[in-house]
Amino acid sequence: MKLLNTSSALKIWLAALMKVDYSFQSVKVNHPKPICDGKEMTKVTFHPNYKPIPGQAISDANVKRNNVLNSLFTLTCNGITKSPINSNFNTPWTNFDILLVVSFNWPKYKDIPYLEAMYRGVFKNIVYCGTGSPSAKELNGLNITFISYDLRGGRLAYGCVIMAIEMGYKVNGYFHISDDVAVSPWIIQKYPRGRIWYNGGAYPGPDILWDAKLGVMCRAKPKYKCDLKKKIRWIHYPGNRDALIKTYQLIHSGQLNRSDVQLCSDNLKKTASGNTTGWYYDTGDLYYIPRHLAHSFAYIASLFLQENVYLEITSPAVLLCLRDPDNKEATQLLNGRHFWGSYGNLYEKLSFLDKHDYFHTAKLSGIIDQKEKDTIKYFCGFVSKTYNSSLLKI
Repeated sequence: MKLLNTSSALKIWLAALMKVDYSFQSVKVNHPKPICDGKEMTKVTFHPNYKPIPGQAISDANVKRNNVLNSLFTLTCNGITKSPINSNFNTPWTNFDILLVVSFNWPKYKDIPYLEAMYRGVFKNIVYCGTGSPSAKELNGLNITFISYDLRGGRLAYGCVIMAIEMGYKVNGYFHISDDVAVSPWIIQKYPRGRIWYNGGAYPGPDILWDAKLGVMCRAKPKYKCDLKKKIRWIHYPGNRDALIKTYQLIHSGQLNRSDVQLCSDNLKKTASGNTTGWYYDTGDLYYIPRHLAHSFAYIASLFLQENVYLEITSPAVLLCLRDPDNKEATQLLNGRHFWGSYGNLYEKLSFLDKHDYFHTAKLSGIIDQKEKDTIKYFCGFVSKTYNSSLLKI
């Protein structure tokens, strides 16, 4: 797969958009330059998707993808589970125009064809993002949209979301997952798509913050109070302390003269009972941003990105500051679980998704060498259930 520099890729991308009758919007930009100036997004490949139209022939690109994924499913799942209906990976897409952004903590790009088989039936637009770039062999003949970006082992994964937003997809929202999160595709019809979705709150609790200056845990309600004996033990705290303080000072300074930044400052203070140095910690692997908040998310997250603040701090901070903490309807908490320390039985976790929205961790690498039967059964079951789901008939 040939990768081009940013300017050349942008020209090809714009030409591809025009080919599919993309309507270019007039946009008033209220910051002096793009959030990402090209240094971060080192390479990009873009392949537009053609939505199947009843009565018309399926595009060559979709036929090719159907053949690749059907072959992949057959080779992987023969004798394990039933194939999707008609073995057809060109099932008409749903009406939910949501961009799925998949970030890779590490460049394990052999997983991409399997992720395509799992999610392409629900998300017509998917952007993959990670360090380096996948090889043609790893993609197994698939054309995908991929942003080459140094995530620092996943620590700056929110940068992928910033850049995906700036690519200008005509979608109603942006759904980010890391490559080792399994998410139930059916949640997109469960929850209001005008809200932020987040993976269950903050650690260790909704009213417990970590104070950046003092380095201790604090309780936010009914008033901000710190316990000097409860030291922050997060391994990355020392390296992020100064960057975090600097970012919070900028947000609270009033220097940026933006209404969304001022709102962010107000909401962060309200969350911390007026304090300006308390922050939440969470995984940051899974969240959804509705379109009307997307550019505010991109801009505010870029303030953290320019200081290389880790996603465990940035994601909960930005998602918190985009909505009024007193408005319980502004955020939809997702129902899932983090299986720390053990990947467990993935096939059993598949049934977990029948009643829950996600789980973490879900490593697909065991499929590649055909040795982990549990992982293979999980993948095959996931794909079969998704493509046989009534969700795709909406």
